[in-house]
Amino acid sequence: MVVFANEETRREIEEIIEGKAERKRRRAKGLQYVREVKEILYAQGCQVEGPMYKIRWIPKKGASVYMEKGEIIPRQVHKDFFGVFDLISFRKDLGYIFHQVSIWEERSRKVKAILKVELRGWIWSRIKQGQRIAYDVASAVPGRDLEHIGIFKKISKEKEPKGK
Repeated sequence: MVVFANEETRREIEEIIEGKAERKRRRAKGLQYVREVKEILYAQGCQVEGPMYKIRWIPKKGASVYMEKGEIIPRQVHKDFFGVFDLISFRKDLGYIFHQVSIWEERSRKVKAILKVELRGWIWSRIKQGQRIAYDVASAVPGRDLEHIGIFKKISKEKEPKGK
């Protein structure tokens, strides 16, 4: 049993643990949304690449970051293109396009990030249309207003009947 100096310290530690769990849930959801957009792009005849991964060395549980000879283990972590884009696609009539996938509430922040790197990209904002999930897509181009491209519905995977 762990004993804390006071109740405030215990609450602070619980908030840190809950914060880590929430970040992990958001990351998993974000990667799910990227996979949904990837499926939509494939259905539109695009070749799609991403997201990329890199290796980050993390101290093994229980080891201190400040230890001289602490054991560390490799972990794959998600790496965006140019620190902003989740996917890159190619189609002969469209050329190469970078894609940022987000939720509607984060759209303006993501557009600012795209414009800051001064690259052209599409931003896919996840929305609900009645009972269906869709993505509102706009093109962000430095020096120009946001251009609405359209709304794409999430591709639903029909389950095959059992026994077939």
